[in-house]
Amino acid sequence: MSRLRRALALSRDDSGLSLSELLVVMMMFGIMMTVVTSLFISYTKAAGSGRSIDMDTRAASNGMNEVARIVRAGTANPVQGSAVPEPAFADASRETLTVTAFVNLTSSATRPVKVRFWLNAKRDLVEETTQAVALANGYWRFTGAVSTRVLASDVAVRTGSDPWLFTYRKADGTVLTPDASGALGADQRALVGSVQVTLKVRGGGGAGPGVTLQNTVGLPNLAVVGVGP
Repeated sequence: MSRLRRALALSRDDSGLSLSELLVVMMMFGIMMTVVTSLFISYTKAAGSGRSIDMDTRAASNGMNEVARIVRAGTANPVQGSAVPEPAFADASRETLTVTAFVNLTSSATRPVKVRFWLNAKRDLVEETTQAVALANGYWRFTGAVSTRVLASDVAVRTGSDPWLFTYRKADGTVLTPDASGALGADQRALVGSVQVTLKVRGGGGAGPGVTLQNTVGLPNLAVVGVGP
């Protein structure tokens, strides 16, 4: 029996993890979890930034396309009883633009509209369209229905030497300098041959990197009616 007990004692396996080995395993597990967590956070930030850039790009593109479409159709407005038409631009300032345009918007007949682009208190780019009412002998007055919509939200505030939302140029490309209030005078508005639009959209309350689009839009209709520069 003594020999049997000694044989059983020798055959027992009491091996296991020591305290130092357990600490090493815990440390390695912690490092692995840190790496996995960092990769997950990086991926989440990258995916969120990608979505923000995509949304900003779409918003800026939509706004730019609509502004360019209307400005390109800008036309001087003939005035009954006057040999000199009104300039295509009723208002032309750094962040506000009002233009008369002959575009086919809602009916089979092409009729003029007066469109105002401006930034509200939330920095939304707003389009306000006033329909024309026909007068005698092919003249129009802008007293029809008014519709308003937001083209792009969260337009960035201009900083430093960045271009303004609207920059006005003569036909030869010379920049027209606004007055102290940031607006062009009546004589200057009659000289506008193109408009440079610089639209920077900052999504997510300004947290994203933002997207900037710039386009110089000519006014071919001014040459057709024989006015302008």
